[in-house]
Amino acid sequence: MNSARNNQVFSNQVGNEGGTSSIEDIVTKLNDEILEKMHYLHATLTETLRLYPTVLVDGRIAEKDGILPDGFRLKKGDVIYYMSYAMGKLSDIWGDDAHNFRPERWLNNGFFQSESPFKFIAFHVCDIIYPFIF
Repeated sequence: MNSARNNQVFSNQVGNEGGTSSIEDIVTKLNDEILEKMHYLHATLTETLRLYPTVLVDGRIAEKDGILPDGFRLKKGDVIYYMSYAMGKLSDIWGDDAHNFRPERWLNNGFFQSESPFKFIAFHVCDIIYPFIF
């Protein structure tokens, strides 16, 4: 990854979205209306969380019996661990460029497009979707 090139691309893109040529100007003018238009910034932050999640490994304990989407059955007391750090770099999930920092993967015609919470688990979807898991 060429960080100097990425920094320049980021600065140019965010500057264009914020209606200014300088990051400093954006910071002083920042409000909700401007933030909603900053799709590249959103994509960059999301791509950062994909590659460097805040929680690398996490686990849950089943409070009662249940079934996961792939058909795997859990019994009360079973423990599940998942590695969000590894999942964010799997080419089976993210494609051959999974190890590359590429915010554009989150954009569709310049607009931010989220992925399935089962694919992008930085916000730990199992807490919401599977109430039988504590």
